[in-house]
Amino acid sequence: MSIINEEIHQETIVKNKLDLSYMTIPGLKLDGYKFIRNLVCSELEMSKEEVFTRSRKRKHVFARHLMMFLAQTHLKNEILIKIGDYYGGYDHATVLHAKQSIQDYMDTDKVLFKQISRLSEEVRITRKLFIQTKKESK
Repeated sequence: MSIINEEIHQETIVKNKLDLSYMTIPGLKLDGYKFIRNLVCSELEMSKEEVFTRSRKRKHVFARHLMMFLAQTHLKNEILIKIGDYYGGYDHATVLHAKQSIQDYMDTDKVLFKQISRLSEEVRITRKLFIQTKKESK
């Protein structure tokens, strides 16, 4: 059984696809960390407070790992310690472990692989839209 609900995911994609409210338009700055956090919290139907507790419950750990995985995958210029610090004050080794854990889940659960791939695509598309918007505003 997959952790992410397929129906909720479809609603989230439609709802967030063109939602550029994660950007600050005056300076045209996209906070990739915050966008990923909001996307994952929405997808997993969890509050920010719930995700950032020091709980070791599987659903909380999975959410944090998924955020770290997406950040490491899409925020290429960010160093691991900065990613870990933003998503709960963890060190670089935790970020590496998070990426490996999510990769292992994706290798063994094809439904989860598709869902994480869709989330990853959502981050990629939003960043692309942001870059286009930024270029057009100059």
